[in-house]
Amino acid sequence: MAKLTRDDVLKKAEELKNWGKWGPDDELGVLNYVTPEDIVNAARLVKKGRVFRLGLNLDENGPQRGIFGGRWNPMHQMLATGTDAVAGKHDVTPGLRYADDAINLPTQAATQWDALAHVFIGEKMWNGYPATLVDSRGAHKNGIEKFADKMVGRGVLLDVARSDHGRRPRRHGQSARGHRATRRLRHRPHGSDGGPPGAQRLGWVRRRRRAWTGLRNPGLDPRQADRGDLQRHLGDRGATQRDRA
Repeated sequence: MAKLTRDDVLKKAEELKNWGKWGPDDELGVLNYVTPEDIVNAARLVKKGRVFRLGLNLDENGPQRGIFGGRWNPMHQMLATGTDAVAGKHDVTPGLRYADDAINLPTQAATQWDALAHVFIGEKMWNGYPATLVDSRGAHKNGIEKFADKMVGRGVLLDVARSDHGRRPRRHGQSARGHRATRRLRHRPHGSDGGPPGAQRLGWVRRRRRAWTGLRNPGLDPRQADRGDLQRHLGDRGATQRDRA
């Protein structure tokens, strides 16, 4: 399997990018495909009302060890407690017994959505906006707040780890391409928009939780992925199907 180089990544990004597809002022990307009808249709799919979590615990046992960007795991601090209340600390000011807390964390220490302002190519980000529009005050373009009324709809979860029936979890960076779960998805009908958002559970987080120090950042690992993986990761499937990506 051919390994990616920096030139491979830049060349493929230039080939597959959709900058300008939805106009020069766009900050949504493929979320432009989400319509009110899509959301209504997604709501109709609920049959049992079961809820299951997809996120990491928001605590000190997270994935960060300061290796990348000086990130740290969440720090939880109690600002007011039940012991304070019983001791009468709240009876004068504010006159209400309560508990309160605060959390200090980099967003990469927990489960979160990456904004289109998160990654740059050269000196630009999504849709050609200058990277300098992300400064000490935050993202002035392509911020995550643009997704607030769009990140909803029908989704597909590929539970590759469960499908493997408890066998050894996949290594970080190991592709699920060719796995029976992904093959089965290819034969499912998709809408005219090219299909719903997808998420994969590969099982490697649980495998590595006892040794977070060696954990690389989640997502595509260019050192282990091939060109096909990159193309899928960038959200496009080639020129012939680009309008459906």
